[in-house]
Amino acid sequence: MKLKSMRLLTFLLSTSLLISCSKDEESKSATDLLTGGSSKSWRVESLTINGDPIPSDSCDADDFTTFIKSGNTYTDNPGNITCGDSASSGTWALSNGDKVLTLNRNTESNVFDVNELSEHKLVLKTSVTDTSMGVPTVFNIIATFAHLK
Repeated sequence: MKLKSMRLLTFLLSTSLLISCSKDEESKSATDLLTGGSSKSWRVESLTINGDPIPSDSCDADDFTTFIKSGNTYTDNPGNITCGDSASSGTWALSNGDKVLTLNRNTESNVFDVNELSEHKLVLKTSVTDTSMGVPTVFNIIATFAHLK
């Protein structure tokens, strides 16, 4: 009987340790998921506009964005194939329960809904209204990013 109690106790302790470890991994803050705790780079994996996939060209295919925790800054990097682009940077902020990501660069501010944020995947959604043709046209954009290793 004593041996059964010891086995049960050992099993319960082992199980609780495993569960608590898995909860620790899941409890990372959105900031730490986005920045990897200090800095983390993301590359666009797919892009859709109004549900239609947009293929990336060679200029954009190797671009990536690095989010830096210290100072809440980010850098857009043109990768090796620049096509005349250069790196640019700004600040970022999470708000609304970490469901909104705002990127500020110079006087420009872009706001994105965070549809998904995990260790390896970031999905952002935004809507842009274009009035250049005289009639307002709304473009719903979804960008899926993969963590660069």
